[in-house]
Amino acid sequence: MNRGSQSGAYAIGVDVGGSSAKMGVVSQAGEIVIRHRVPTPVFDRPQQVAEEYARAIGHVLDRCHEMAIQPIGIGVGMPGHISEDRRASTFSNVHALDDFPVVDYLSERFQLPVELDNDATLAALAEYRFGGGRDAKRLVVMTVGSGIGAGLIVDGQLQRPVRGCIGDPGHLIVAPESPWRCGCGCRGCLETVASSLAIEREATAVASRRPESELARTLARLGTLPAAEVIRAGQAGDVPARHVLEQAGRWLGVGLVSWCYFFDPDLVLIGGGVSAAGELLMSPIRQVVAEVGMPQYVAGVRIALAEIGNDAGIIGAASLLLRSQ
Repeated sequence: MNRGSQSGAYAIGVDVGGSSAKMGVVSQAGEIVIRHRVPTPVFDRPQQVAEEYARAIGHVLDRCHEMAIQPIGIGVGMPGHISEDRRASTFSNVHALDDFPVVDYLSERFQLPVELDNDATLAALAEYRFGGGRDAKRLVVMTVGSGIGAGLIVDGQLQRPVRGCIGDPGHLIVAPESPWRCGCGCRGCLETVASSLAIEREATAVASRRPESELARTLARLGTLPAAEVIRAGQAGDVPARHVLEQAGRWLGVGLVSWCYFFDPDLVLIGGGVSAAGELLMSPIRQVVAEVGMPQYVAGVRIALAEIGNDAGIIGAASLLLRSQ
């Protein structure tokens, strides 16, 4: 029995991140029926990095064969800028693949159609098609992880006005006197104060000052304070962890106010790994937007958690192929 023919089209979605690549087989209805994850390769040569991703995709295709699924193509989401012909990316957090023709490489390797787009743009596409953004006219999806990105959809159309995406709103300068720089070289940008890396840095500093805190105990046990552990401590009631998350939320609110002036959304969805903090993050975001924003731009904006979560990159990437089916 051919499951693919019975349940509609399927496509492979690949979400390339700085620490890992998540991939899956997605149905026409937005359901992930096969999942796979691989660490980001540490090679310097682009051919070696691409080969590791290709092996992982090959593993997914083997599982498709076992389930009698025939994917119609492969969608790839990468952080950074997308080339004008949408066949390569630059300025990503997998620098070995900067300007490498990913689309050509994968299409030749697997003899399937391949499409490439910015990862935050694809998160917006997933939320618009299958998540909390289905009724929005002007949708912004903010993705908060090790970096901060944004995707914009206006009247159902993906917006890519600057370098194949909507530019770099995560590098909006909000704290110019800050000593901290992001991995791309900006000093005082939104990523330096509100990303998962900023949360880890601030939580580590707080733990050294508050030895009685859950943050300090976690740091002593693990040797590091990943953002996920800060979120866990905050949700368990640790006051210092809550303060760290509140600070990150307030910075996100500061950045989001300026985004509203540029993008004029009616709905903003907050996604990415840090969004797991829920209201510990969302409440200060909403408070700051209401406190400092120009009412003409922010009074009617609804700010909510993204519904799809960390699957948005996979589903959005696959949707590049499924959109016309």
